[in-house]
Amino acid sequence: MQIAIHERLTMASSPRKVIELLAEDLRTAKRRDPAARSTLEVALAYPGVHALWTHRVTHAMWAHRHLRTPARVLSSLARMATGVDIHPEAKIGRRVFIDHATGVVIGQTAEVGEDVVIFHGVTLGGVAMTQGKRHPTVGNHVMIGAGAKVLGPITIGDGAKVGANAVVTKDVPEDAVAIGVPHNYAKSLRLAWWKKTAISSSIRTAGKKTRPGTSSTAGFVKPSNIFPT
Repeated sequence: MQIAIHERLTMASSPRKVIELLAEDLRTAKRRDPAARSTLEVALAYPGVHALWTHRVTHAMWAHRHLRTPARVLSSLARMATGVDIHPEAKIGRRVFIDHATGVVIGQTAEVGEDVVIFHGVTLGGVAMTQGKRHPTVGNHVMIGAGAKVLGPITIGDGAKVGANAVVTKDVPEDAVAIGVPHNYAKSLRLAWWKKTAISSSIRTAGKKTRPGTSSTAGFVKPSNIFPT
């Protein structure tokens, strides 16, 4: 997996670049959310967009040591206003959409690729109070369901999906679906498998025979049953 190069603002960014990037965040939210009626509505009423805009600024400030404290203060104010807590040092790519926003936490060393969708209650957190890389790296075209906890310096591969309320502490391969508490590889599926193979009756019916290495309660789940399309 290769994380896309992040298009980020700097203190020297031209006004045109700033406007283009912020406008792209607006268009992304409007395109992703079928409830969005207009760009103006998104600009005024979407806290996930406001949180991203603030992070674009605080991340640029973080590159300058004398601006790091103001950056933390600004991010704290944004958390109070939006319900989204993003550390200024975290790296977030383009066309990211934070839906509903409330309760999202993205830690200091987290990296989020491009075209990622994050639902409310998601945590990209650490498992140890140590210096260095301790938060997840999320690839491109990833969807993380409501309430999911992705913890530690792990990697979520491109195109993967993390189910609602899943707890993920190990790497997730590209195009896989991670579900369960805790997540493990037996609960990850290649999305392509579902496009080519019908679900057998043995795993459609609760309590009946499941595929090796899975349980009847947290094994193979069709992606469309986890995420609306």
